Amino acid sequence: MTFKHKRRLILPGMIISLLGSCQSSAPDTTPKDQSTTSRQQSVSPDTLVNRYQDFTKSMGNCDSLSMGCVRVEMRYPVFTQPLEDSVIGILNDVVQRFILATHDGAGMATGLETFSKQFFNDYQIMQEDIPDYRVNWELIRRVEVLLNLPEVISLKSMEYAFTGGAHGMSATRLASYRTETGEKIKLSDILLPDFDQQLQTIGEKSFRRQWEIPADQDLDEAGFWFEKNQFRLSNNYAVTSNGLIFLYNPYEVAPYSFGTLELVVEFSEIRDLLDPESPLDPEIMKQL
Repeated sequence: MTFKHKRRLILPGMIISLLGSCQSSAPDTTPKDQSTTSRQQSVSPDTLVNRYQDFTKSMGNCDSLSMGCVRVEMRYPVFTQPLEDSVIGILNDVVQRFILATHDGAGMATGLETFSKQFFNDYQIMQEDIPDYRVNWELIRRVEVLLNLPEVISLKSMEYAFTGGAHGMSATRLASYRTETGEKIKLSDILLPDFDQQLQTIGEKSFRRQWEIPADQDLDEAGFWFEKNQFRLSNNYAVTSNGLIFLYNPYEVAPYSFGTLELVVEFSEIRDLLDPESPLDPEIMKQL
């Protein structure tokens, strides 16, 4: 999700400390410090092989103590084998659509160089409009493989951006995919029919336990913003080795100060709701 107000770019992303103090009193407008590397991910023979690709590029003197640095940093997996080419293509396309989505929400860049050039250009336009503008900009995107099993692969896509204001903006998306077809896994694919009410009840108990909210206390009194003060599991979820992880981004159900909220509903808690015909790994099912 991307927000744009006038020329000030507000981008969602991962909540992390800004990497260093990228600053310069008289910014050098020549992009530099580019680094692209890859690392093979070791996995068992029957799981999806991938390597992680790293890309960084900056503009300005990012080693000084004043302001005026612009930085782009990316890290993402590239899938190779042993799946069918069509499935590998689907998964790599999912990753690339996230990594290369333009920060203004207009579409996709043709590559990382083009993406960085546009981001740097928007900063220069801001400086032309406001000559004394020296705020550092930073955009970080990372895709992480949460689960890599013969039947299921889960991805966590995170973005952090700071383009001025009180603080940066962040967002994280979760998703799981069938390795046989590349299709995104829905809750209805792994749970029995009419699961929703029971799952919500189990989820609320887990939520209250994790954030130490007494059963008789309203959620709004505890500082949360659920609609009509009724708990609902997030539609942002993925399969992990321990259970289902549900994620709420900043401002979604709580103030920014609460950060990103991650709730894990363990498989042992929803054992009776799991569909034995689901695409979950048999080894996971045996442990329940």
